Amino acid sequence: MFAIRTIYQFVIPAQAVAWFKEPYPRDKAIREEMLQEAFENQEDEDWYPFEDLTDKFLVLLDSENGGFDAAANALALTS
Repeated sequence: MFAIRTIYQFVIPAQAVAWFKEPYPRDKAIREEMLQEAFENQEDEDWYPFEDLTDKFLVLLDSENGGFDAAANALALTS
């Protein structure tokens, strides 16, 4: 599982950034405009450009520190 976690930690953000093309727009408002325009130009109302990344993120989230629930419960016990 370590290899998957390590790969996903770098691949997920890199693929998300790559969607915006180069140069990457540092301004959040510009990224939001690009996403809005992309959504408006899609015929499929369920289209989401990061759908594949969501699945990878959930695998990563479940692999860290025994999974998200375990990490959240551990944090709650220390508060």
